[in-house]
Amino acid sequence: MGRSLNRKQVKEYAKAIMESGTLKEAYAKTHPKASPHSARCNAHRMLENAEVLKEYETMFQTAMPTDVTKEKIVKLFYLVVVRWHKGEEKTENMLRACENLSKLVPEFIDRHEVSAYKNMSEDDLNRELKRRFEQFGSILQ
Repeated sequence: MGRSLNRKQVKEYAKAIMESGTLKEAYAKTHPKASPHSARCNAHRMLENAEVLKEYETMFQTAMPTDVTKEKIVKLFYLVVVRWHKGEEKTENMLRACENLSKLVPEFIDRHEVSAYKNMSEDDLNRELKRRFEQFGSILQ
């Protein structure tokens, strides 16, 4: 994914992400020669390309409300995390998005540990969030 993509490839990648149940499945669709191991290890990179990310966001926003599935909500959650990890979103905004998404997908809720974060510094909170999102990212692959 380090190479630049032409417009057709960007649309193809975004469409594969939109239509697939997982990022691994989307990667396999757009990279038919990739092994399952390669797809699992590299799937997250599809959303690291700014053009693909923007095209996916556009497709997601224009999707019919009846097209919204749990898988698409999980992908949207992943987009929020990627933007935060790149420094494009403030931690406060990312947490608010996660809170809102957790209402739609109950598996995101972790009630018993929330109070531990109240006394953490911004740096400690960022480190803890990165650690947890890395764990979450391995679940998505």
